[in-house]
Amino acid sequence: MGRKEDLNMRQTKKVTKQKNNAKCNNEKLNINNNENVLNLINYWITSADNKIEIAMAIYSVIFSIFGYFGFDKISEYKEINSCAFWPIFIALIVSVIIFAISIFFYVSALVPRFTGFEKKNYSIFYEEIKLFKDKNEYIESVMNSDQINYNEELMSEAYFNSKICSKKMHKFKAGIILSLIAIILEIVLLTLTLILIAAH
Repeated sequence: MGRKEDLNMRQTKKVTKQKNNAKCNNEKLNINNNENVLNLINYWITSADNKIEIAMAIYSVIFSIFGYFGFDKISEYKEINSCAFWPIFIALIVSVIIFAISIFFYVSALVPRFTGFEKKNYSIFYEEIKLFKDKNEYIESVMNSDQINYNEELMSEAYFNSKICSKKMHKFKAGIILSLIAIILEIVLLTLTLILIAAH
């Protein structure tokens, strides 16, 4: 009877060990998956920033070129018909204001805005890490943490970074739409001015 109980105990320990190993492996798998998700979101953020910078530069050059010729031709048309000059000039100013708003969206998309930081027992976010009293306190918090804490922080970072990425893309889209409206308005006004100049 004693030998049977000993065998059952060994089997129970073996099963428990297998379950613990499976749980540990599953936790490591979750960590790897969450690290991949976080890296992917960070890649999207970097890609969004690059697209915003390129779009802002290209549209600024295009708008400046048409704006330069637009103001030049409208000034020329003023000498021909000063009464009809003002509506076209005001419309051109409106296009400048619209483009300025688009620049605001681009810049606000590039500038990160973080709020509501609070000190945690453990964190992987730099704005929360700096809240620790000193280096030793942070090292101690890391040493006292486990895979569960790390995994939770990964998921938290992925969630907040996805919100940042979403805001960037929405502002980027708004910036593009406003830029195109401003440029198209400029082109229409320049074309109209050239036609009016040619008509006289």
